[in-house]
Order: sequence, then structure tokens, then C-alpha cells
Amino acid sequence: MGFSIGRIINRGIDSGVSAGVGKCIRLCNTSALILAVSLLPYLALYGYHQLYTVFFTILFLVVFNAVIPSINATGHDQFARVLFVLVNFTVGFLNSTMMGHDSFVYLYLVVGLPTAVMMFQFKEYFLQLTCLSIALVLVVLDLVFCVVPFSQYQLSADAEEQIRFTAVLGSLSCLLLFILFFREERDSAQRNFDQLIISQQILKNDIDAIFFCDLKGNIQFANPSAEQLYGYTQDELVGKSIQSFYNCAENKHSLQKSIANVLNWRGETELSRKDGSTFSAFLTQFVVTDDKGFPQGVAASVKDISRQKQTELALIDAKEKAEEAAAAKANFLATMSHEIRTPLNGVIGITQLLLEDDPKPEHVESLNILKFAGENLLTLVNDVLDFSKIDAGRITLERVPFCLSELVDSIKNSAQYTAFEKGITFDVGLSEQLDRRYLGDPVRITQILLNLTSNAIKFTKVGGVTLSVVVLHTDEQQATIEFKVSDTGIGIAKDKLEHIFEQFSQADNTITRHYGGSGLGLSITKGLLDAFGSDITVESEEGKGTIFSFKLTMRKAPADLSFIPSSALPKMNGELADQTVKEELAGLSILVAEDNPVNVMVIKKWLTKWGVMMDIVKNGEEAVQKVRAQKYDLVLMDIQMPVMDGFQATLAIRSLMQGEPLPIIALTATATEEFVAEAYEVGMDDYLGKPFNPNHLKSKIKQLCSPVTA
Repeated sequence: MGFSIGRIINRGIDSGVSAGVGKCIRLCNTSALILAVSLLPYLALYGYHQLYTVFFTILFLVVFNAVIPSINATGHDQFARVLFVLVNFTVGFLNSTMMGHDSFVYLYLVVGLPTAVMMFQFKEYFLQLTCLSIALVLVVLDLVFCVVPFSQYQLSADAEEQIRFTAVLGSLSCLLLFILFFREERDSAQRNFDQLIISQQILKNDIDAIFFCDLKGNIQFANPSAEQLYGYTQDELVGKSIQSFYNCAENKHSLQKSIANVLNWRGETELSRKDGSTFSAFLTQFVVTDDKGFPQGVAASVKDISRQKQTELALIDAKEKAEEAAAAKANFLATMSHEIRTPLNGVIGITQLLLEDDPKPEHVESLNILKFAGENLLTLVNDVLDFSKIDAGRITLERVPFCLSELVDSIKNSAQYTAFEKGITFDVGLSEQLDRRYLGDPVRITQILLNLTSNAIKFTKVGGVTLSVVVLHTDEQQATIEFKVSDTGIGIAKDKLEHIFEQFSQADNTITRHYGGSGLGLSITKGLLDAFGSDITVESEEGKGTIFSFKLTMRKAPADLSFIPSSALPKMNGELADQTVKEELAGLSILVAEDNPVNVMVIKKWLTKWGVMMDIVKNGEEAVQKVRAQKYDLVLMDIQMPVMDGFQATLAIRSLMQGEPLPIIALTATATEEFVAEAYEVGMDDYLGKPFNPNHLKSKIKQLCSPVTA
């Protein structure tokens, strides 16, 4: 029953109805329900006494009031409220005059007067005034002037007493219900008033400027923060057009369009103060509507973001300067690397030539020391360059097919020789689940493993080093592989473990003096693994050894893709896996484009040693002329040359050859990812970094062209 009454009282109130209109509808439905129920005793009483005229009028009122909630439910709430007041007061007036004042029926009219007032909102003053006037006229006519209708009932004393009692009891009941309803409305009004006071306090103390404008954009209200922000008084702001604060014609037009079309808008803009100064602001503008959803004005909140914009500009400027500094550092390191590698190529190349020319026994040790020093310097240069790339976030990874087992074998061949010289062992353990080919960056994986294994060998005096490769998980598409390098070396103290991956850092300051090294190896290794999306873990006990491990998830290479053999991997200090293969290159005709005399001497000696016929030019333009005049099997092309560089010369040669194959190998001291990409883009077939390993050069020549038999 309670649920049904609640539904009746709230009929006509939906999500689109405002709180004020909802209260009026609720009062109308409640009053109609009270009257419909309270008139039932009258209906029974008049029927019992056979007062049929009054009976049918009361029956009409009961039915009419029962229908009022349904009229409200159709959305015609104003019509329902007006009809409720006029019909109930008119029929009540007629019944009161017919029954006589002694029946006290007029009490219903008196009790209903507050309802006639509260049934309408303040802004519905015309309807409120009309209904209240009619109700008051009927009450006054009934009570004061004793207007008598055409007929009046002559009732018995018992009937008069029953009607009088029922009227008094019903009127008091209705009055009590109205008092309870008005009390609830009073509490609600008090809550609304308290909320209004709180809202006013918030507006006054809000640090943002807040305006309310009419639909023409004229300010009707501004809080104290607006006065402080713009430099105007409250009186000066009221009536002022909000468009006058905009110092940009485009912003004025956007605001005017927004107000005219009653649109919400938010964003950054430039505003002006009373003194003419401007400031950056974040403006939030939204439309204020009435209970029916009709726009009444526009509210705006303005936040001064001048300091924020200054901070942003300062950060952008600092970022640009940092990027410029990083670029300058990278360019400096690249230039210095090139300048260092060029003479270093001569030092290492001549040293290797002398070692292979049966030197005197007393010179062998000196030459080996010279070669070792040159290779160490080359390693340091490579480390500094890699560190620079990692620091600048410029490391890019390749995704090419390669044989992981061959890669590990090549590392084993390199590391075993170094370990043997120190009197320690170097062992490799490969998982049987290891597939033959994966997709990844074999150069960077090799670099990581060489860093870890060379470190382990360097810090191990007794025992040995072990490299293990274990498949943790595999399916048809990919595999997760764990690489682990363990040694029985000096170990690392627990309080030093967290510092070993820092740049230019080693566990102990005396390590550099005893073992050498720049302190970049582990930092570079961690940076490379970060690029792979992996991490490196370390377990160590001082005096007992160290274990480094990391995991890589790699996709399996399709069977139709050719893979990179380990013998072609750069940056490996050991002997190549195919070094024992001694194919003769005699009879090949090679053009060498190189402007540095030392590099020319080194290349010339190696090519002569291999029986290769050659022509040497000093710039790209001469190289193009030579290719136009003579047929060659291969071109060794330096990049940085006068007149015409190697890239331009390659483009000219490709245009000249018109699709005819001619292998071109770039010789460069700057083998960066950007360089490699550009080299392949202009049509070069391969590249070789300076200083180059002669075996690498020999391998690439054999790979790109077939030897000519005499």
C-alpha cells in the first residue's frame, strides 16, 4: 500500500522536472489523494440520508481528485494544478451553501487556502494570483455574505450532527496532514537556504574569477576574485560586456558565437585587465538554464595561468637547450670517434701486417703490445659511442634472422683463447630445446654477452667462467631464453651491488688500477637490455664469484628467411669461425676510393697480400669516372671524401650502371644506425667500420663476389 501511495504522490515527476516544480506536483497529488480519501465518509453519509444532489457532487469530487495524478503524469502539471484549485473550491462552495453553515462544510475551504497558495512557484505568479483570488472570493461569499443557492436542504438534527462531526474531523485531519507537509517543505527550504549561503561563501572565497552574464554577454555578477584579477570594482564590472576583456579579435568572435548559440566552451585564451596588461587564462564557460531547460545566461570561470605558462615556456626552453646540448655532444663524439678511428685504423692495420710478415723474435712482443693497446683503445671508443647513444635514447634494435647457437660458438671461440692465456677455463652450456634460428639483433646480443664474459674472465684468477643458455618457455611462435654468465672470481660486496650499473662506476676504486677498464661495460649492457625490454640480475658473494643473468623473448625465424652467420657479426675481438677457410681472391679487380694516406697504405697492403688487382682514387668524382671507364668486381667506398662524398658517388654509380650489378662496400669510421640506413638507401651492399679487421674485409669480399680463376 505504501508503495502504491508513493507512486501516486510522485506521478508526473521525472528526471527532467526541476526540484521546485516537483514539489508543486507532489503537493497537488498529495492534496488530491487526501481529498479523495477524506470525502469518502461524506459520500457514505449523504447516500445514507438520501441527499442525492450532494452525493453526486461529492462523488464527482472523489473521481476528479483521483484523476489529478494521471493528468500530472501527462506533463500538463500547470493545467492540473489550476483545475484542482478551481474545481475543488467551486464544488466545495456549492456544497457548503446547500448544506448550510451549521454543517461546517466550509472548513474544507478554509483548510484548502494554504494549498491554493503553495500549489504554484513564485514565478508562476499570474496563475497563483488568479487561483488564490477565486478561492478567496468563494470563501468570503460563503462565510461573510451567506450566499444561498437556489435550493437548501432541511436536515434532521441527527443528520446535522453527523455531518458537522464528519466535517470537523475531516477538516482537522486535512489540516494536520497539510501542517506535516509544510513542515517538511520548511526543512527543505532551510536546507536550500543553508546551501545557498555556503555557495555564496565559496564564490566569495574562490581564487578563480567567476562571472554570470546574460545572454547578451553583459556581466550580472562577479565575485571578489574577479575584481582583483581584472582591477575593476564590483560596480564597474556589473553591466560591462565580458567581450571587452578579450584582446584578440578571434577570441572575441568565438565568445560571441558561443554566447549566441548557447554553447559550452573551455580552453586557454589571452585576456586584458583594466590597466591594459594582458595575461594567459584558462576559461570555462557554460550555459545556465531554468527549470524548463531554457537558457537564462552564461556562467564563466577564469583561472590565471600566467605563471604556469611561464613555467611551461621555461621547461620547453630548457628541454630544447638540453636536446641541443645532447645533439652537440653526440656530434662531437661522432666527430672525435671518426678522427680517432682513422689513425687507429693505420696503427692496428700496420701492426697486424707486421705480425704476419715474420717479424724478428725480439719485435713480436712489442708488436703484440701495440696491437693489444690499439684494440683496447678501439673498445673504449666503441663504449663511449654506445654510452652516448644510450644516454640520448638513440639505440635502435634490428630484427633479423640469426643462428643463436653459432653466435654462442663464436663467443666461445673468442673467450676460450683469452681464458686459456689466464690459466682458467671457459665452458658453454646450450639447452637442447634451442631452435636453430630466431629473429632479433645478433650484434647487440653479441655485445652484451661479450661484455659479460670478458668482465667475468678479467676478474677471475682461479677456476673458470661458464656461459649457459637455457630455454625457459617455447611454443610455435616464440621462445623465452635465459642467458647466464657465472664465474669464480673476486665477487662483489653486497653494499656495492646497486652501484655497479652506474656510469663510470666500478665496485671498488682500486679495480681500475688493478684490472683496467672504463666502468662503462655494465652500464652499456643494462642500457641495451632496457632497449630489449629486459632486465639484468646479479648474484654475488665477495671472494666466491658472481652470476649475471637476463632473459630475452624472441620470435622464431621462418624457414624461408636467410640468416646472418656468426662469422659476419661485427665487433668481435676473437678469431672468426671461418678463418680456416683460405679461398684465394687473386684475380679480382677492386676500386678503392679513400683519401686518407694511412688507410690507403693499409688497404693496399692487405689487397696486395691477397693477390687482388686494384685502382686507388682520392674522391667520389674520380671513382665515378673510373667506373665509367673500366669494369670492376667490387668497390671499397670511403664516405667522408673531398669533392664528392661516398653517398653521392654511390648514387651516381648506380645511375651509371643502370641495374648492372656492382657490389659496393662502405668504409666508415662512423657506423651509426643512421649511417647504415642511409648507406643501404643510396644503394650500398654492405659496410665495414674502421678500424676494420682484415678477416672481416676478406669475408665480405668473398661473400659479394666470386673469385676469378686465372
